[in-house]
Order: sequence, then structure tokens, then C-alpha cells
Amino acid sequence: MHVEVNGGQRKPAEAPELAAWRLLHDAITGAGHTVVGVCDGCRQPLLSDQPGIAAIVWTIQTPRGPLQIDNAVRSPDGPMATEEADVLIQATYAERVQPGQAVFSGMLLTIMTLPLLLWLGAGFTFFSFLYLLYRGGMSVPN
Repeated sequence: MHVEVNGGQRKPAEAPELAAWRLLHDAITGAGHTVVGVCDGCRQPLLSDQPGIAAIVWTIQTPRGPLQIDNAVRSPDGPMATEEADVLIQATYAERVQPGQAVFSGMLLTIMTLPLLLWLGAGFTFFSFLYLLYRGGMSVPN
């Protein structure tokens, strides 16, 4: 998600901090545009492709303290390598399964599997009947 015009109602598919970090990482390594502001609609980095514009300082909270990011990454302990910050931010904001999500997924899978099993059972019964009818193995009462 790249925000180049302020406003709108965008929501990143992942944790907002992780989505912002991807854009900041690209800006630091030179693979992306400069971060010049914050979008009012989605609170994600506002980008500019104009050369010579100064980058703003973006803050991402981590267990080791806030990381200040503009053209480099700074932690409370001093400068931090981009790769080290990437590992820290990925670990901090990795997608986690909510407690009720696993139960809901299991119940949904069970409910959706039940009709399939019923169809398979009905098909097996029907083809067994046809097979026995074909072989003449069924006796019909008079």
C-alpha cells in the first residue's frame, strides 16, 4: 500500500506498524520513495518521489524501546543496523492467532466437512445398490 495523496480510508492487511516498516525499509535502502508525512486517513507513511525533500522521523515501538527511523534507524542504545531492526520489528509485529480464532476455525471446518461426508456416504450407498442389483445379489420379496 503506497499513500501518495493524503486522506482516504485504507487499512493495511497486516499490522499497521509492519506495513509502515516495509515502506520505511524501502526508503532507507533506496528502493522506495521518501517518507514525508503521515496520512490522516490510514496513519501510514505519506510518500514523495520528489528529490531533495527531507524525510520525517517515524517512530515504531518495540520491546527494546522506540525506534526512530528517517534515513537511518536509531534505538535508545544508539544507531541500529537496518537488518537488526528488520528482525526486531518482524518478531514484534508478526501475525499471532487470537485464542478464539483456532476454535472458530475448527468448528467451521467441521461444519463445512459434514455435508461432504454425507454426500460421499450417499454416493457409496447408491453405487453399492447399483452394483448389487447388477450382480443379481439382491432378493426381492414376493
